[in-house]
Amino acid sequence: MHKQFAIVSYIEGSSKEKIRLLQEKMYEVTGSRKCLDDWLPHITLGSGVSLTLDEWEILEEKLIKLFKKQSIFNIVVDGFGGRTDRVGNDTTPYVLWLNIQLSSNLQNLMNLVEEQITKKHIVWYQMNNPYTPHITIAFRDLTKEWYEKGLKYLEKIKFKEDVPISHIALAEKTNDWFCEYKRFEFDNKKTLPKDSS
Repeated sequence: MHKQFAIVSYIEGSSKEKIRLLQEKMYEVTGSRKCLDDWLPHITLGSGVSLTLDEWEILEEKLIKLFKKQSIFNIVVDGFGGRTDRVGNDTTPYVLWLNIQLSSNLQNLMNLVEEQITKKHIVWYQMNNPYTPHITIAFRDLTKEWYEKGLKYLEKIKFKEDVPISHIALAEKTNDWFCEYKRFEFDNKKTLPKDSS
């Protein structure tokens, strides 16, 4: 039997609280609340994989060693974006997000996830290519009218934040909800310098 996992890094601390408040505001402005109900704030790091229990046990041991060597780094979250062509069985085509600047540190981590996880297992969710790193603030039940209202509201505000990336997590898909299954912490004694990418 296979389990389906998303590969993410959850946003934590004061950044999480600020993003959660913004998601709540999006609910007030647009009426869309699936983002609040279905997910905690996060950044997706790779395509979703489907694993058997045996595959998981082998992968878990490997990932503990691999990500223990990974250093913590910051990403810059700055401004807003969205799209009107999201695909899936349980979603409208509209989504709003916080933009993330694609740094070399983030690209290197995503490359590592692809090489060590997604290329070696069955993929059930294919990440868009080219990927636009983001933190979703409204999706799934967002209508065209709500999307336009959300964009209009976001034009009036500014959001810029340095956010630490300190782990990867595999989140298990159960019905419409994703629940953290296992987290792999990075070396908290080492921090990568902020890059200029």
